[in-house]
Amino acid sequence: MSDRLSFALAGALRLAEHTSAAPANPRRPGSPLVNTPAMRLIVETVPGQRPVVYLLSCGVPRLSKPDGAPVALYAERTPTPPDGLPTDPHEVIDLHQLVPAGTITGRPLPVARSWYLPLHRPGPRSPLQMMRAAVHAGYRHLAIDTASLTLAVTKRRHRHAQPR
Repeated sequence: MSDRLSFALAGALRLAEHTSAAPANPRRPGSPLVNTPAMRLIVETVPGQRPVVYLLSCGVPRLSKPDGAPVALYAERTPTPPDGLPTDPHEVIDLHQLVPAGTITGRPLPVARSWYLPLHRPGPRSPLQMMRAAVHAGYRHLAIDTASLTLAVTKRRHRHAQPR
């Protein structure tokens, strides 16, 4: 079962433009799309809590806030649970393996799964060109299909039935 994640298109375009203009787009060893401009879709999960879903730029130097934290664009609606995502993430970071549980916050630490969304795929129009044209045409939302990791734009975010 796939789901659609919705993000503010203007924010996604900011991340995409940064990634595309960055002098480097490194990945961890063994990751796909080495040195290819891509945004990173990240899903952080902690047992018993809703997942946190966001996009990051892969460009280096990274896009940061004044305090040094990376600029992240959070999904407008988070699926629960994140069903429909491809079963093989490009990267998995289990913070439990890096830091003993609870030493930072006293709470369980998340497991982060991430997928790369290339911005210059072959075809008549790359995802980056599609986002630029969509912003110019007045579209406001970027939708990512969780099963295929394909991008689409919408004028309005579609409301989903909320669980009772």
